Amino acid sequence: MVAPTMPPSPPSSSTTTTTTPKNLSVSETPAQPAHQPLPLQQIQKEKNIVALQMCMVGMVTGMTMMMPQNQPMAAEIMPTATPAQVGFVLARASSIGSLFEFLLNPLMNALGDKYGRRPIFVFSFSALAVLRAVAYFKRKSLSMLSLNLILTRGLDTIIFTNIRASLTDMLSGEDIAFAGPRLAAAAGVAVIVGPPVSLGITRLTGSHTLPLVAASCVAAYCAFTCCSKLEETLLPKNAKELSLTAASPLSFIELLRSSPAIAKLMTVSLIQTLFDGRNVADTDFAFQRSELGWSKEESGQFVIVAGFKILLGGIIGKQLIKYMGIRYITSWSNAVNCLASSLLVMAPTWSFYIMFVLAFGDRKRDGVESMLTDLGTEKGFGRGRIASALVNWRSIANMIAPLLFTNLYAWGVRQKKRTGNQYYASAHHISCCVLSVVAQLVYNRLSTREIDHALAASERIKAAKLKKD
Repeated sequence: MVAPTMPPSPPSSSTTTTTTPKNLSVSETPAQPAHQPLPLQQIQKEKNIVALQMCMVGMVTGMTMMMPQNQPMAAEIMPTATPAQVGFVLARASSIGSLFEFLLNPLMNALGDKYGRRPIFVFSFSALAVLRAVAYFKRKSLSMLSLNLILTRGLDTIIFTNIRASLTDMLSGEDIAFAGPRLAAAAGVAVIVGPPVSLGITRLTGSHTLPLVAASCVAAYCAFTCCSKLEETLLPKNAKELSLTAASPLSFIELLRSSPAIAKLMTVSLIQTLFDGRNVADTDFAFQRSELGWSKEESGQFVIVAGFKILLGGIIGKQLIKYMGIRYITSWSNAVNCLASSLLVMAPTWSFYIMFVLAFGDRKRDGVESMLTDLGTEKGFGRGRIASALVNWRSIANMIAPLLFTNLYAWGVRQKKRTGNQYYASAHHISCCVLSVVAQLVYNRLSTREIDHALAASERIKAAKLKKD
């Protein structure tokens, strides 16, 4: 016989009992799904994005403080040179600076993939602070001015790439594209602030070199802030081993060859980079001074308007991406840039107003690079390595473009004198219009199936991550 069991006694008022599903112990009770981030994690992400915006503000403020000063500083050292000759010297320094970033950027970002993003920020901002201080004390040297332009261009690019890598550590897919306009808005604020501060210092002191000291202080403050406030975005489990392949200046080749879709997207990004504002800036300043008769103050005001353009582009960029989607934002941006470049050719005296047309095409690479990042991640590339490879790939355009536009402008001026046709002097703007069309023709080579596959990559990455977790 089976011994009878006693009925369970009722729980006492001082004892609380919990029931668990059949075959589950208390420790196995289902928990909150792992893929739903805790509010604390979301708050930390937002804090880091704000910190990255501050890094962008610091980097761009220092850069734009010197933009209206580089030409006058060079002109003081070269008193007999024409604006076109000064522009050529500055464009040559910009091209060599792009070579410097091409060589150093992959190594710095491979180190970032291994040891984290924060040390790279601290090093780069510290180096900028020291370099600008030395340039101030050696302000009568054309060699030091050129060296300052070369090295700061490379260091600025390293900071920008590190910001991008930090974003991709935390975000993916459309989230990256939506974060881009926030960084652009921060950059726009910096472009608005930098030139007035710089020109104000010059008006008060009569010195074109004293802004170097202010820019040095901004970089030093950013280094301190990154060291004390910025949380590391690279999780230990996502760190990549340092390798010669990842640190190679030609690391983009492996990414370029990984798939036909990636190759087409990278080609679009390269062409769009050719007519980036910083690549046309030195030629534009020479054009404004020589052809439009603008003063230094008017060129400085133009830089401020360019800042408002970037700020406006950042504000409306997110809405444009939401409305059009990643698929169509590239085509829209190419069309707007083509239109604006055509207007600059036909009505260069309206440049201040045309800048606001350009604002609607300012997010030209967001869609392309969002798809590129997800496709590359799916192929097994680290996100920091992808960001570095893309910057190095674009450095090729940055090396070519300043000298290309300067030589086009010089050729156009000669042709204008020979023929009397004023449109020749706008040859660099005409080339920007042509490049916008070429970028769109390459983008049209992507099939609907390739774009669909690229847009779905983000969801596939998330699903694979959940499965792994």
